[in-house]
Amino acid sequence: MLAVALVAFGVLLARPGSTEPILAADGRPMAGSVAELAKVSLGGHEQTVLIRARSTANPVLLYLAGGPGQSDLGYTRAYMAGLEDDFVFSVWDQRGAGTSYAALDPSSTWTLEQAVADTVALARYLAARFGAEKIYLFGNSWGSTLGVLAAQRNPELFHAYIGAGQMASQLASDQIIYRQLLEHATRTGDTALAERMREFGPPPYRDIYANAFIVGYYDTLANYPKTAYFQAHRPPGIDGTGAAEYGPLDKARLSTVDTDAVPAFIVASVAYLVRLPRPAVIPRAGVTAWMSSPCGGLRRRRSVRRARWCRP
Repeated sequence: MLAVALVAFGVLLARPGSTEPILAADGRPMAGSVAELAKVSLGGHEQTVLIRARSTANPVLLYLAGGPGQSDLGYTRAYMAGLEDDFVFSVWDQRGAGTSYAALDPSSTWTLEQAVADTVALARYLAARFGAEKIYLFGNSWGSTLGVLAAQRNPELFHAYIGAGQMASQLASDQIIYRQLLEHATRTGDTALAERMREFGPPPYRDIYANAFIVGYYDTLANYPKTAYFQAHRPPGIDGTGAAEYGPLDKARLSTVDTDAVPAFIVASVAYLVRLPRPAVIPRAGVTAWMSSPCGGLRRRRSVRRARWCRP
């Protein structure tokens, strides 16, 4: 009985995530729609892309999450589902992140150069699959560095690049945050925080856990009001881990940090001073607020001018 129970438990743990179909008014899957967790080989490693659209004839939009190592499947399902109405909305779990965690090894080959090459390869895959000459590229935070580098390398693949939380110089950003957090510690009399920051030393940080520690203070340094939409559409679980797109093992892995892979990214990416491609759209508001707004310069593109989520 114990053996049977262990086998059943193993099967349960290994169960992959799934994404619900897009339904028509009659409750059946909508004709011409797509809703799948696709497995795509990029750089010789199988990685996961969540692809959802009411019509596969719509323009393709590829979303690049922050991190590196962050999975946004849960967040995008909660906050950005409206994009499915007007785009083939494709959310990539980059190598080593979320549902693509198993693709990390060997971590020595997961470099900034390989990440850019994988982005370009995925853009080509999506364009070919959906018969598009070009696609839209959307990068958030770390994904904005990755997106700019991909657009610089192969501009012919993209209608436009959209950046949110756009990185210009990651090293300069980290240095500013380091000074702000030290000033906050002094102002509030938090001697333990000040001592911890001095132990880390100025960026680039030698200790990868310094980055994770400092991220925990982002809301303290720049707390922004949460919109009603943000509050009402919170994804299930901590940081969206309760989303159906994650299987049980994915949920467990979402809380891990690979200390061998991440430092190489940080050292490589902080060296870049990002030059934006053209056309590029940089929303001033947060991603969620912008997605539920008239959405800036995208309305000037003919192919999305009438997009329902872009109406003022």
